[in-house]
Amino acid sequence: KKIVKGSIFVFISFAVASVFGYLSKILLARQLGPTEFGIFTLSLTVVYIFTSFAIAGVGTSITYYISKEKSRDKRNVFFSTLFMLSSLSLVIFAVVILSLPSLIAKIFGNQGLMSLSYTIAGLTFLYGVTRVIYSILRGEEKSKMFALLYATAPVIYFIAVFVLRISSASNALLYYVITYFLVDLFLFPYILKDIHFVKPNLNLIKQVFSFSIVLFLVEILFSLRRWTDVWMLSLLSAVSNIGYYNVAAMSAFAFNMVLMSMNFLYLPVANRLFNEKRMVHLREVYNKICFILTLIVSPFAIALTIFAPEFISLIFGKMYLPSVVPFSILIIATLLNVMFGPNWSNLVIRQEKKLLVSFALSALILNAILNYLTIPIYGIIGAAISTATSIIFWNVLTTIALSKRMKMTPFSRNMFKSIAIAVIIGLPIVVLEYIFGYPSIKLAVIYGMIYLGIYTILIDKFVIKLKEITKFVFSLR
Repeated sequence: KKIVKGSIFVFISFAVASVFGYLSKILLARQLGPTEFGIFTLSLTVVYIFTSFAIAGVGTSITYYISKEKSRDKRNVFFSTLFMLSSLSLVIFAVVILSLPSLIAKIFGNQGLMSLSYTIAGLTFLYGVTRVIYSILRGEEKSKMFALLYATAPVIYFIAVFVLRISSASNALLYYVITYFLVDLFLFPYILKDIHFVKPNLNLIKQVFSFSIVLFLVEILFSLRRWTDVWMLSLLSAVSNIGYYNVAAMSAFAFNMVLMSMNFLYLPVANRLFNEKRMVHLREVYNKICFILTLIVSPFAIALTIFAPEFISLIFGKMYLPSVVPFSILIIATLLNVMFGPNWSNLVIRQEKKLLVSFALSALILNAILNYLTIPIYGIIGAAISTATSIIFWNVLTTIALSKRMKMTPFSRNMFKSIAIAVIIGLPIVVLEYIFGYPSIKLAVIYGMIYLGIYTILIDKFVIKLKEITKFVFSLR
């Protein structure tokens, strides 16, 4: 019950963070224009990749061990070791960024990064420290404080962007640095109330490292796969294309927030059930969570795919209409990713180290090859197709592996009902779009009213089903 209750706060914080983070990007895209917004996106790509190399594996390692370890002394050792190693690693990577700005600019295909090296280095360190502290809060099951602070940074940044009207990529990054500095200024003293730095235990370090090294590799591979498209666009096309593509990607991937927040609930519960050998309950939890995820995301994803031109032009402006096709491709891939559910967590609790690494590496290689082949020909559409293919490829591999090893599958008859309703209602709209061109706002309203009417008819059954699922989760002891 504590985990379920805590996940509600986390879900709300993820939603708030996603909304304000998305609003910030909308304002920046409008204020900066495609070229400066592209440089800003590329700079964040450098930050995220270097941060992933510095602290990969920390978050999942803490969650995994804290769900098993009850000793306060051992917790202190885990946290102290991971925090000190991560901080040292972040310092080293920040120094590398400051020392080799021309090399980094060359690797990422944009000389404008050289003038931003100090800001990128500072943001890499502060953002990395923030993520480590978030992991500690999550490991300590301080879900309310985690939720509050996780949502704080995007809100602060949005206020800065809204009030100050940013005119360059350098200023946009600088306000990110200030935001995370303020958050860390509060977070660090807070965790010292519960976490005490102690002398590392070599045996525990070895135990943590043997597990974390796999997560380290997998999370780096995931991060590289996530940013391969932006990286390749920087090397193979104009920087303005990065701005167009980021509008599509961040809009489509926003729906992954639902899966992320559900994972916060699923991983501790699934880990406990697996260690207690309650596989029947584990399969039931997994199947029902996949059903809920699909039910939540499918109507929005399909509606936004149909009305992508209206959505992009309304939110970002008509100058970003080149983002429409990549957005449609990526949002379908995101829907499929959500439908497959928390496959990553299931492989983690089984400690499928070889599979995690091999699947992540395969998806990365596939994404890189496809981007290299398609971007010169199709531009941002090629990047979207490549990334979508790698996402689907990863999910298919993990689903096959789970089906063989744990007899688990994400699919059920109920999860396709919401998709079927949206598709059936949307087909006439697609036909009208083909005949008359882009659909109008009037058609979007008509679509929404028809869908809402049919959904209302079925809502009683959905509520009953949701009550059954909630009762089942709360019954777990």
